[in-house]
This record gives sequence, C-alpha cells and structure tokens, in this order.
Amino acid sequence: MSPGFKVQRDPKFNVRRAKSLDIINPMIKDIGNFVGRYYQVLGCVSISGILLDLIFNDRLHLDLTFLLWFWAGYHLRRHHPTARRWTLGVSGAGLGLLALGFAYALAAGTEKMTVRLGSEIKNPSLGQVAAALAIFAVIIGTPAALLMTRRAKREFSSPPATC
Repeated sequence: MSPGFKVQRDPKFNVRRAKSLDIINPMIKDIGNFVGRYYQVLGCVSISGILLDLIFNDRLHLDLTFLLWFWAGYHLRRHHPTARRWTLGVSGAGLGLLALGFAYALAAGTEKMTVRLGSEIKNPSLGQVAAALAIFAVIIGTPAALLMTRRAKREFSSPPATC
C-alpha cells in the first residue's frame, strides 16, 4: 500500500479495503481563509509587478487583475458561496486559455511569440513556452483544486459569517 492510504476491514464482506487519508486536513485548517489570503498575496504581487515595470523599464503596464485578486480574496475569506463559484469559473476559463495558448504554440509555432517571466524572451522554444504556461497553470490551478474539495464545499455551504 502507498503511504497515502490506510487499510481498513469491511465488516460486510470480510475484505480489506484501502481508505484514502485526507492530506489537506492537518495542513490547512480553513480552506476559504487560506485561498483568500493566497489571492490577496497575488494581488500584492500584481501591484508590485506594475510598479517594478514602471521603475525598471520606464513603461506603465496597467494590469487591473489585481482588483479581481483582491475581490476574490476578500469574499473567499468570508466564505461566500458565490465567490467560490465565480472563482472556480474564472480559474477554469484561465486554465482553458492556457491550454489554448499551448495548442496554438504547437500548431503555429513559437517564432513570433514573446514570453515574459521577469525578462522578455523573444522567439522562445516550445519548452520555454510550456514552462511558462505550466507555472501559470500551477498558480491558477492550486487554489481551484482546493476550492473543489469536499471540505471546501462544506465550508462554503454554511451561511457566510457576518462582520
């Protein structure tokens, strides 16, 4: 048996059965609060990226997604079910766009592409495009995966806490 499973006897059939252990339970006590903070940190990183681009590259790249990060973070920390659904929908759309971007790179090639990860990479290789897209997929997919767990569904099914 792998370390993530506990063996348990089934009394009906007198057979041993593997039962999955919840590995999220001991690590994250409140998924809504954790994912909310995660999105608020992403909002701060987005703002700092705008400022760093202005300081070091002398260009104003106004990216308003930090507003989305802060909105999602605020409402997820308060366990609003609508925020969870919207966040999952937007995350799913973002992951879909990443998949389309990779499909485009496969079909059309990467000769006219530019990848920005700290610095610009013009005419990147397919591996560089895949690495950049994988980084963004992890950034978007991790909180989405946490919000799809049974525990998160339970947390967000109860009425939101009022302040």
